[in-house]
Amino acid sequence: MHSVATVSCHSPALDRTVTYTALVPSSGTPPFAVLYQLHGINDDHRAWLEKSNFLRHVDGLPLVVILPSGENSYYVGPWEKLVVDDIPAHVTRTFRVRDGRAAIGGLSMGGHGAIRLGLLYPHRYASIFAHSSRLPDSGDDRDVGWIAERAERATIPALAFDCGVDDHLIDDSRRFHARLEALGIAHQYREHPGAHTWDYWDDHVREALAWHVRVLGL
Repeated sequence: MHSVATVSCHSPALDRTVTYTALVPSSGTPPFAVLYQLHGINDDHRAWLEKSNFLRHVDGLPLVVILPSGENSYYVGPWEKLVVDDIPAHVTRTFRVRDGRAAIGGLSMGGHGAIRLGLLYPHRYASIFAHSSRLPDSGDDRDVGWIAERAERATIPALAFDCGVDDHLIDDSRRFHARLEALGIAHQYREHPGAHTWDYWDDHVREALAWHVRVLGL
């Protein structure tokens, strides 16, 4: 099992105290690899634990899982620095985690955050897996297709994403998949039965965890 810790730390980016949840293996040999798992809009760091069976799904995995609160920020601006810099610095000081690149994942708004931050900071992340992502087609650095087009191909993390065929955001994922195909960027994209629901995410996050474990060599 994993121990569940609610952790507070100071965020220089937000200039205030923030809270995150850490899931820490109760057995196994540290240092552990790290997964940052991002929530969707109108949720917080408790969502993955309270609305899914995520804790059960990570049982036995040699991963420290960090669940930040991104508020409704889409993980841009100060919240980008919160996830990329502030919380990882505190995690490194607080838990026995290994050096090197982490994994990142999320759903909806957090799916956008996972893909965007993974592409923008490939030195931070080795693995990306996003579900049901809201992916703006804005032609700027919030547009993951725009970022992918400008990314150095050799550094792009292992990238996977999925969406339910009845999800109102499926066109976002299909558009991004087509953009990656046109660019010749390796990725995995899958569509499954389901909508924009916790039943869908609870089911398919297990595939995401298996992806991260494989990419991280665990």
